[in-house]
Amino acid sequence: WVRNVEVYFRVESDLRTLSQALMLLGEISHSVNNGERRSIVLKRLLDDGFLLRWWRFARPKLQNGDGASLSVILRAHATLQVLPSGEDFDLWLKGAGNMETFDASALTNVIWSLARLRVSGEKLERALKMWVPRFEKEAHMVQPQGAVDVLWALGRMKVPTTEKMRAGLQQRFRETTTSFTPVQLAEYLDGCAQCPGVMRSSSWEAWQLQFRKALREITNADLGLCLVSAGRLGRQFNDATMIGLKFELGKDGRRPSAKDLAR
Repeated sequence: WVRNVEVYFRVESDLRTLSQALMLLGEISHSVNNGERRSIVLKRLLDDGFLLRWWRFARPKLQNGDGASLSVILRAHATLQVLPSGEDFDLWLKGAGNMETFDASALTNVIWSLARLRVSGEKLERALKMWVPRFEKEAHMVQPQGAVDVLWALGRMKVPTTEKMRAGLQQRFRETTTSFTPVQLAEYLDGCAQCPGVMRSSSWEAWQLQFRKALREITNADLGLCLVSAGRLGRQFNDATMIGLKFELGKDGRRPSAKDLAR
């Protein structure tokens, strides 16, 4: 199967096709639920030299790459859990330039991938130097899952947010609150707890309104995460939310366990 993919991108070897072929392999390997079997799949891909051959085709095309393709390349590596070599990462950074062609979705891919790959030191500094100014302009366009991924990544890497980033995220959250799923609401609040200053009073009220609507669907684990995150943020629930919580916590099987609350 890998050979068939390889033949395909040799024939149709523009950067977008190359990035999609790599992402497809990453998604297939990630879909293997068993951790041991997934490791075997990844090992076979690497031992077969697929990534080395892939980069041989991709390197000459990076300089003229578009934001979508370049971001997918990095996300594919994060999904495969393989950090590009120092030389290849440098080429990727040069291809990304100042990230003018990266939209909110592509920027989300980049920051999530940097965190997933545990990029640090000079490499991270160089990437953030390009990413932060561009995200400041695009934060107001990020989608719900994108906002969750961005906050998770920034929190994991302990990267502070700027005022422009916070303003854009807050504006977008208020505009898209009703699109957040129960899981996304919980993870967004957890991300805000890790990124000080993102959750302001107006956003908190909007979050609580959607949270009350989601109470009947939210799992014990995510409910526990919400309670813990609110505590970390120093936020208090309003009367309407407290009434909803008391009603839900009074139901059999709905009360979060100690394990949920310690998550």
